[in-house]
Amino acid sequence: MQKRLGVIVLAAGYSSRMGAFKPLLSFGKMTVVDYIVHRLERIGLADIRVVTGFRAEELAGHLRGSGAVPVHNPRFEEGMFSSIQAGIQSLPSDLNGFFILPVDTPLFRPGTFHFLTEALDVLNYKGIFIPRFSGRRGHPPLLDRGWAEAVLQWRGPYGLRGFFQAHVEHCVEVDVPDRLMLLDMDTPEKYRSLLEVLPLQDIPDREECLVLLQSRHTPPEELRHSQETSRLASFLARILTACKHPLDLQLLEAAALLHHLKPIPSKPSEDLPAFLRYIGFGRVAETLVASIHFDQVSTGAVEEADILLLADFHLHREPVPDGTVPLGGRSLSSFGEREGSEAGRRRVERVPSVEKRFEEISGKAISLALEEYREHRDARQSQGIAAG
Repeated sequence: MQKRLGVIVLAAGYSSRMGAFKPLLSFGKMTVVDYIVHRLERIGLADIRVVTGFRAEELAGHLRGSGAVPVHNPRFEEGMFSSIQAGIQSLPSDLNGFFILPVDTPLFRPGTFHFLTEALDVLNYKGIFIPRFSGRRGHPPLLDRGWAEAVLQWRGPYGLRGFFQAHVEHCVEVDVPDRLMLLDMDTPEKYRSLLEVLPLQDIPDREECLVLLQSRHTPPEELRHSQETSRLASFLARILTACKHPLDLQLLEAAALLHHLKPIPSKPSEDLPAFLRYIGFGRVAETLVASIHFDQVSTGAVEEADILLLADFHLHREPVPDGTVPLGGRSLSSFGEREGSEAGRRRVERVPSVEKRFEEISGKAISLALEEYREHRDARQSQGIAAG
């Protein structure tokens, strides 16, 4: 049975440290609260409650016509925990659980909600599920509905944090590939930082990619291959960027690391790009789509998808020394396609034209670039062995 989950968005505070009313600050082409509600709707949550307090009528009017229900907390001056309790009291009885999200944490990724929901489904017990990245807890926690009454009755210190500490044996930390859920906008400086990150939110960094790969139980040999593909792709890309050719190195690194990822069959699609869009890595998904569907006669600029093709192809076709991934002799079979598939054949046929464009831009033969990479790789491995 699919679980019905709600979310309580906490937007009742004075925003005193910000010096401006956080829910109605501009965030891209929307306000902060509009942006949050829009993303929550796209995730597919059954019920969205926005708890108001300071400037309640203004915020409630602003939410009119949206997919969220404003809930006024007359005790908002008592602090955030009173808003959590007001939100819980307003929830419909048929929900299986609820998330708690402060309005000043707008840059969550959809995957964080999905992975917490997955944990609730798998464990299937009265638990408290807290997202964690790089050892740090973030937002939003997910509580089984069975905790609602206990939260309403809590009178201990430190609010929700104190409640979690008092029930630590029921708290489950869930590792998620989402550094952004750690970021808040309590101050003008942090708000400006989030605005800078906003256009880049669908491109994970290296650590986020590795967390995702590990959470999907990627086999060690595939993890090593993905990392080596990433290193070679980055090496080739830097040759071009040194020639003032524009490439997004973080996007390329993410696409290279995730191109062997195995999505979850129970999710909307077993197709890797669809899965990446589902968890919030949309631009990486588009790069992988471009890597699969090449125009064989294209003579345009070399893009991230082209570099990924070159890196993956050359790691599959050449024998590699001990200590790296044993891929010599394998055909090109990344991106979820079957060994020897038509898509794989077309991608192999595409390689010479990409190599030619690489050489025209860089002024360097691809064979020489690969030889330089081998020397770089061998030196790196020797240093690793020497280090123990």
